[in-house]
Amino acid sequence: MTTPSPDAPLPATLPQITVFGDFATRVTFLTQSESALVLGLGALEGEEAREVLVPYLEIRLDGHQAAEDPAEAQPLMSVVLPLEIAASLIAGLAADMQSACRQLAAIGGGNLSPEPVRLAQAGNLLGRALQDLQTAKYALQDLAGPPAG
Repeated sequence: MTTPSPDAPLPATLPQITVFGDFATRVTFLTQSESALVLGLGALEGEEAREVLVPYLEIRLDGHQAAEDPAEAQPLMSVVLPLEIAASLIAGLAADMQSACRQLAAIGGGNLSPEPVRLAQAGNLLGRALQDLQTAKYALQDLAGPPAG
């Protein structure tokens, strides 16, 4: 499977799909996500006692369930996570996404397959995420300096 260019434009609208099953009313759609860096001041303990900046990521997700009016989006989650915990969450989500995409590829190649516009959009978004995560990784590596040793 070829990876779509992360710079490819996303479709303005997706084809409408009627989903069968009761679970479909419980599907959640995100209408907005926000995150912001929050810095605290802390002190290292032990021999290297000194003051340090402690980075956190504040995350907020708004959305609605399929059975609800999209104009009535509600806050779904609002948390402040230590930066390393946010990175762990993203790594876990990436691993779960990889697993789900592998499973989908294994079962979706027959006569009944996923809708291709949505697949292309998901691929584009994953490409953008990959570029953004690589940039974030390099920024943290530059800030951390050379490995101790």
